[in-house]
Amino acid sequence: GMDNPIIHRDLKPDNILVTRSKDGPDRVKVTDFGLAVEVDLLLGWVQSGGDLAYLAPESFTRNISSPQSDVYMLGLVFYEMLTGENPFSQVGTHLRGETEEKRAELRRLHVIARQMESFARLSRHEEMRNKPALLMVIQNALATDMGSRVYENACELRAAWQQATRTI
Repeated sequence: GMDNPIIHRDLKPDNILVTRSKDGPDRVKVTDFGLAVEVDLLLGWVQSGGDLAYLAPESFTRNISSPQSDVYMLGLVFYEMLTGENPFSQVGTHLRGETEEKRAELRRLHVIARQMESFARLSRHEEMRNKPALLMVIQNALATDMGSRVYENACELRAAWQQATRTI
Protein backbone atom coordinates (compact mmCIF):
# COMPACT_ATOMS: atom_id res chain seq x y z
CA GLY A 1 0.00 0.00 0.00
CA MET A 2 0.97 3.67 0.07
CA ASP A 3 1.85 3.48 3.77
CA ASN A 4 5.23 2.08 2.81
CA PRO A 5 5.72 3.21 -0.75
CA ILE A 6 8.22 1.15 -2.69
CA ILE A 7 10.89 2.92 -4.69
CA HIS A 8 12.23 0.86 -7.55
CA ARG A 9 15.49 2.82 -8.05
CA ASP A 10 16.53 1.02 -11.22
CA LEU A 11 13.90 1.87 -13.80
CA LYS A 12 15.19 1.41 -17.33
CA PRO A 13 13.93 -0.23 -20.51
CA ASP A 14 15.53 -3.59 -19.65
CA ASN A 15 13.31 -3.80 -16.58
CA ILE A 16 10.02 -2.97 -18.29
CA LEU A 17 8.13 -5.74 -20.04
CA VAL A 18 5.04 -5.40 -22.19
CA THR A 19 2.85 -8.49 -22.37
CA ARG A 20 0.39 -8.54 -25.24
CA SER A 21 -2.96 -10.28 -24.90
CA LYS A 22 -5.36 -11.16 -27.69
CA ASP A 23 -8.54 -9.94 -26.04
CA GLY A 24 -7.51 -7.56 -23.26
CA PRO A 25 -5.21 -4.50 -23.24
CA ASP A 26 -1.44 -4.85 -23.28
CA ARG A 27 -0.02 -5.00 -19.78
CA VAL A 28 3.14 -3.24 -18.71
CA LYS A 29 5.12 -4.97 -15.99
CA VAL A 30 8.06 -3.56 -14.10
CA THR A 31 10.60 -6.26 -13.29
CA ASP A 32 13.76 -6.65 -11.26
CA PHE A 33 12.67 -5.45 -7.85
CA GLY A 34 15.98 -6.63 -6.47
CA LEU A 35 16.92 -3.00 -5.89
CA ALA A 36 13.54 -1.89 -4.62
CA VAL A 37 13.54 -0.72 -1.02
CA GLU A 38 11.10 0.93 1.29
CA VAL A 39 11.42 4.68 1.40
CA ASP A 40 12.71 4.50 4.98
CA LEU A 41 15.78 2.56 3.86
CA LEU A 42 17.17 4.97 1.30
CA LEU A 43 20.65 4.32 0.06
CA GLY A 44 22.98 6.57 -1.84
CA TRP A 45 23.31 6.01 -5.57
CA VAL A 46 26.78 4.48 -5.29
CA GLN A 47 25.47 1.59 -3.22
CA SER A 48 22.22 1.31 -5.15
CA GLY A 49 23.94 -0.05 -8.22
CA GLY A 50 21.27 1.60 -10.33
CA ASP A 51 22.14 2.22 -13.95
CA LEU A 52 23.66 5.70 -13.74
CA ALA A 53 22.23 6.78 -17.10
CA TYR A 54 18.71 6.59 -15.67
CA LEU A 55 19.26 8.11 -12.24
CA ALA A 56 17.63 11.39 -11.28
CA PRO A 57 19.80 14.47 -10.61
CA GLU A 58 19.18 14.38 -6.85
CA SER A 59 20.64 10.87 -6.70
CA PHE A 60 23.97 12.43 -7.67
CA THR A 61 23.78 15.72 -5.78
CA ARG A 62 22.14 14.63 -2.52
CA ASN A 63 22.22 10.82 -2.51
CA ILE A 64 18.44 10.87 -2.68
CA SER A 65 16.27 8.15 -4.15
CA SER A 66 12.64 9.07 -3.67
CA PRO A 67 9.32 8.33 -5.35
CA GLN A 68 9.97 11.52 -7.33
CA SER A 69 13.27 10.07 -8.49
CA ASP A 70 11.32 7.16 -9.96
CA VAL A 71 9.17 9.75 -11.78
CA TYR A 72 12.30 11.18 -13.40
CA MET A 73 13.56 7.71 -14.34
CA LEU A 74 10.24 6.86 -15.97
CA GLY A 75 10.35 10.20 -17.80
CA LEU A 76 13.74 9.18 -19.18
CA VAL A 77 12.40 5.80 -20.24
CA PHE A 78 9.52 7.50 -22.09
CA TYR A 79 11.99 9.91 -23.68
CA GLU A 80 14.13 7.02 -24.88
CA MET A 81 11.10 5.14 -26.21
CA LEU A 82 10.14 8.19 -28.28
CA THR A 83 13.55 9.36 -29.46
CA GLY A 84 15.55 6.14 -29.42
CA GLU A 85 18.25 7.51 -27.16
CA ASN A 86 19.10 8.16 -23.54
CA PRO A 87 21.08 11.42 -23.53
CA PHE A 88 23.09 10.27 -20.50
CA SER A 89 24.15 6.82 -21.69
CA GLN A 90 27.68 7.93 -22.62
CA VAL A 91 28.34 10.22 -19.63
CA GLY A 92 31.55 9.26 -17.86
CA THR A 93 32.07 6.05 -19.82
CA HIS A 94 35.74 7.04 -20.18
CA LEU A 95 36.16 6.83 -16.40
CA ARG A 96 37.07 3.23 -15.71
CA GLY A 97 37.74 1.92 -12.23
CA GLU A 98 36.24 2.47 -8.83
CA THR A 99 38.43 4.98 -7.02
CA GLU A 100 36.71 7.57 -4.86
CA GLU A 101 38.21 10.27 -7.08
CA LYS A 102 36.70 8.75 -10.21
CA ARG A 103 33.36 8.34 -8.49
CA ALA A 104 33.33 12.01 -7.51
CA GLU A 105 34.19 12.99 -11.08
CA LEU A 106 31.51 10.67 -12.48
CA ARG A 107 28.97 12.22 -10.14
CA ARG A 108 30.04 15.73 -11.22
CA LEU A 109 29.75 14.88 -14.92
CA HIS A 110 26.29 13.39 -14.46
CA VAL A 111 25.09 16.44 -12.53
CA ILE A 112 26.33 18.78 -15.28
CA ALA A 113 24.76 16.59 -17.98
CA ARG A 114 21.40 16.67 -16.16
CA GLN A 115 21.54 20.45 -15.81
CA MET A 116 22.55 21.03 -19.45
CA GLU A 117 20.00 18.66 -21.00
CA SER A 118 16.88 20.34 -22.32
CA PHE A 119 15.41 17.21 -23.96
CA ALA A 120 14.83 19.33 -27.07
CA ARG A 121 14.26 16.30 -29.28
CA LEU A 122 11.05 15.71 -27.36
CA SER A 123 9.29 18.90 -28.45
CA ARG A 124 10.43 18.32 -32.04
CA HIS A 125 8.99 14.81 -32.02
CA GLU A 126 6.10 14.54 -34.46
CA GLU A 127 3.87 12.55 -32.12
CA MET A 128 4.48 15.01 -29.28
CA ARG A 129 3.56 17.95 -31.50
CA ASN A 130 0.15 16.33 -31.95
CA LYS A 131 -0.16 15.55 -28.24
CA PRO A 132 0.87 18.64 -26.27
CA ALA A 133 -0.79 17.30 -23.09
CA LEU A 134 1.41 14.22 -23.21
CA LEU A 135 4.48 16.34 -23.93
CA MET A 136 3.73 18.35 -20.78
CA VAL A 137 3.51 15.18 -18.70
CA ILE A 138 6.92 13.94 -19.84
CA GLN A 139 8.54 17.37 -19.49
CA ASN A 140 7.17 17.66 -15.95
CA ALA A 141 8.57 14.25 -15.07
CA LEU A 142 11.98 15.33 -16.36
CA ALA A 143 12.25 18.50 -14.29
CA THR A 144 15.84 18.74 -13.02
CA ASP A 145 14.71 20.05 -9.65
CA MET A 146 12.88 17.36 -7.70
CA GLY A 147 10.58 19.93 -6.11
CA SER A 148 9.46 21.14 -9.53
CA ARG A 149 8.19 17.73 -10.60
CA VAL A 150 4.43 17.88 -10.53
CA TYR A 151 3.99 14.18 -9.80
CA GLU A 152 4.85 12.86 -6.36
CA ASN A 153 5.26 9.27 -7.49
CA ALA A 154 4.90 6.86 -10.40
CA CYS A 155 1.17 6.34 -9.70
CA GLU A 156 0.45 10.05 -10.17
CA LEU A 157 2.58 10.07 -13.32
CA ARG A 158 0.59 7.13 -14.67
CA ALA A 159 -2.72 8.83 -13.91
CA ALA A 160 -1.57 12.01 -15.69
CA TRP A 161 -0.33 9.95 -18.63
CA GLN A 162 -3.70 8.20 -18.95
CA GLN A 163 -5.55 11.49 -18.73
CA ALA A 164 -3.31 13.07 -21.38
CA THR A 165 -3.79 10.19 -23.78
CA ARG A 166 -7.55 10.26 -23.26
CA THR A 167 -7.98 13.93 -24.13
CA ILE A 168 -6.84 13.43 -27.72
